[in-house]
Amino acid sequence: MSTEVISDNAGTKLSNPAPGARWSFADLHGSSLAWVILGLSALITLAAWRISYDSVQQASETRFSFKTQDISSAISERMEEQEAALWGGVGLFNASANVTRIEWANYVKSLRLEKYLPGLQGYGYSEIVRAGDRTDHVNRIRAEGFPEFDIRPAGNRELYSSIIYLEPFRDRNLRAFGYDMFSEPTRRAAMERARDTGEAAVSGMVTLVQETESDIQRGFLMYLPVYRKGSPVSTLKERRAALQGFVYSPFRIKDLTRGILGREDAEIDFRIYDGAFKTPDRVLYDSAENDASYTDEGNSLFTTTVSLRIGGHPWTLTFRSRPGFISAGDKKQPMYIAMGGILIDILLFLTISSLTHQRRRALIIAERMTGELRQAKNEAEEAAQNEVILRTRTQVSNAKLKVANDGLLNFTSIVAHDLRSPLKRIESFIGILRDEYQSAFDDEGKDILTRIDRGSSRMRLMLDSLHNYAKYSDVSIKGKTASIAKITENAIETLGMETGNARIETDIGEDCHVRGDALLLEHVLQNLISNSIKFRGDNRPDIFIVARIRENGVVELAVSDSGIGIEPEYATKVFDMFARLHNEDEFEGTGIGLAVCKKIVVDHGGDIYVDTNWTRGTRIVLTFQLATEEEVKRSESLAA
Repeated sequence: MSTEVISDNAGTKLSNPAPGARWSFADLHGSSLAWVILGLSALITLAAWRISYDSVQQASETRFSFKTQDISSAISERMEEQEAALWGGVGLFNASANVTRIEWANYVKSLRLEKYLPGLQGYGYSEIVRAGDRTDHVNRIRAEGFPEFDIRPAGNRELYSSIIYLEPFRDRNLRAFGYDMFSEPTRRAAMERARDTGEAAVSGMVTLVQETESDIQRGFLMYLPVYRKGSPVSTLKERRAALQGFVYSPFRIKDLTRGILGREDAEIDFRIYDGAFKTPDRVLYDSAENDASYTDEGNSLFTTTVSLRIGGHPWTLTFRSRPGFISAGDKKQPMYIAMGGILIDILLFLTISSLTHQRRRALIIAERMTGELRQAKNEAEEAAQNEVILRTRTQVSNAKLKVANDGLLNFTSIVAHDLRSPLKRIESFIGILRDEYQSAFDDEGKDILTRIDRGSSRMRLMLDSLHNYAKYSDVSIKGKTASIAKITENAIETLGMETGNARIETDIGEDCHVRGDALLLEHVLQNLISNSIKFRGDNRPDIFIVARIRENGVVELAVSDSGIGIEPEYATKVFDMFARLHNEDEFEGTGIGLAVCKKIVVDHGGDIYVDTNWTRGTRIVLTFQLATEEEVKRSESLAA
């Protein structure tokens, strides 16, 4: 094998050291170090991928839990409202000597059930009729203008329950006029439970007599007993003897569910089972009734079961997530992190390998300089007579050797510094790639670099927002009051330069003081104003902040703008955790800000919602409890 020949400035030619002299234990150690660091960084990348994957799963599971709780709570609250409405009917009978058909119709109309209790099939009254009173009862109703009236089904029974009032008294409800609900076992069981307990009772699953040949739905009924005025009802025997009738409501389950939840959730399916057992014959409601793939033990990512007790009757709710519950962007986030980590791992490996190679080159240079010195000494020994020349050459060689040694020491120091702070170099790699090597990447490579940078920034912002969500949960607001005018002024002043060219107008009375923590409410206003500036579109943002005191002791604070607005179908979704309506390329954000605002407002005993009637941008309304003058003075004295 031939050897490389290198000339110095003096023209002297030196042979490279033998191949065996180039390599040492230190060289082998440097090469191994690069592989060790590659392995460690690969493990870190794997851990980051796993953390990101678990984070996406946890966030999705939390959102699934929130949605199932919202649906369950909405159903429970609605049935409690329905019970309260029925108690009003009982109160009408207790307050009147005789409730006529017209009085009943006017009373039900005043309840405005179609607005406040949508999905309700009817609101009625069924009278208890003993066998001996049947003829008189039928004649009395016929005399009211219903000559065809009779108790149905026909037949002799000891006790009848005749539906005589049912509003709205039209369409399907006409089929129930005169029906004896005591004649059907499921209805009778609920009516007897209501009679014996004096409380609301919900029946099991039935097919209502209102059903026709089309759009047949499963149904159930809720009953409240009406006892004769002045009769004792302390014991079971007294209650049975005093029973006069029942105020009740029938429900068609699909109509009721639409009335409670509105549009079906595009991300969750659920079933309602009548009773505590999940058997196919007990399915009361199925949001995926036309989806043959639905099973409680299906392949859904998230499932849960919730038990409710409605009017003393058990319901079992099962929930499952639909295939698109986790968005494509969230699914790809761990992959982006893994790709970015692999790229950084490779760059780090190449950098350390390059440093090791440079170290070997420095050692070769040092060996060459040492060879020059050795040759100079040999020449001095051979030419002793030319001592002056030899001394001069030796000094020159020594100077060159010193320069080489100094360079080697300096280089070694640089290498040591780079090895002590590898993370700092990693952070600069992406910048180096963009500044010096961007032209070497294709569009996909550039997009990956951008996603890595954007992903790390978004994760940092998301961690900050979650910290705020937890932090604000621990702040006590008891005994504190806040001036809406003052917190608005502070919020605008804090934002400062962020408001840019936005025009902000306020209309707030000095007497608008609410119960709550000023700093938390200031944070809410800062977030809403920032959103108005961020989502302004192409025009200059116009922001209006108005506060008014309502008659019921509530302060209403509205923040409106002239921006891009929020579609009505997303008016409630924007307050969900991690909810985003726009792509990251359009508007930055984590989908947590409005969830934090809602958390703060609800903790203050208030409410926050999007005014869907506002069409010139977005109008978000917040309500708080008005603080009394005594509360304001006491709060100010404590603060002082």
